[in-house]
Amino acid sequence: MVMNHVEHCEDGGGLAVAGWTPSGSCTLSVHDDPAPETPPPHPLSATEDDADEPRPRPSGRYVLAAHRAGERDGLCRELSRAPAAKVTYRVAGWVGLQGAGAADGCCHAVRVEVCTDDGRPVGGGVVGAEAGKWGEIIGSFRVDDDEPPRCAKVFVHGPPAGVDLKVMDLQVFAVNKIARLRHLRKKTDKV
Repeated sequence: MVMNHVEHCEDGGGLAVAGWTPSGSCTLSVHDDPAPETPPPHPLSATEDDADEPRPRPSGRYVLAAHRAGERDGLCRELSRAPAAKVTYRVAGWVGLQGAGAADGCCHAVRVEVCTDDGRPVGGGVVGAEAGKWGEIIGSFRVDDDEPPRCAKVFVHGPPAGVDLKVMDLQVFAVNKIARLRHLRKKTDKV
């Protein structure tokens, strides 16, 4: 069973929208995309061979960061558990663009960044997203300090000012080392 460190929350109103808060100058709102057009969803495990596990489809519920004033403006959320030292974590989810600044066919980099309690970035992921399409973001991070952080936050930002940013089904979870090693051993044996 995969434990997601970005837990699902219902829209509570106020500054926190579905667990997210604004990072920088923007406003947040929750929306539904009843039939999001996406590529096949990402596997939640550490390997590509887990065909037995169902791969969830995107939920269609997303948080929109609108009226962004700069590239560092976007969404922020604290992880439900502090990451452990020497453990690899995976970041996966869907991002999209909309608004007047997001012209059709134009691609902008969207960054998901995980930072520890001292503000130090430890990893994340980047995807080139297009207006009107959902892009899958896959990344990873690892805290290599002997002393694990007390907490960590995930930030989503990147497109230029005027481009609205959408985030759907973002997940952060620890990679199963045993399954990952078995997967790598199988790939090595094939070579």
